[in-house]
Amino acid sequence: MISFRDPKDQLPSALAIAGIALLLVSAVANFTVRSKSIATEKRKANKELATLDERLDKANVDLSAAESTIKKNKWEKGEEN
Repeated sequence: MISFRDPKDQLPSALAIAGIALLLVSAVANFTVRSKSIATEKRKANKELATLDERLDKANVDLSAAESTIKKNKWEKGEEN
């Protein structure tokens, strides 16, 4: 029983009330705080990875086009007459 009249019972009573309060807070947090689904996070990561792959492919195509343009317009050092 929780009683604060006797000085010997004050500390155990306070600990009991603190324990009950912690249990209530953890129960409320358990039902109100939503954790993210692993499947949802995996889909999000896969979508981001696909977007990055597309950007990498486009960058590689642009790089190839730039290299061919440079190669075509590069002046080769030769003998001048």
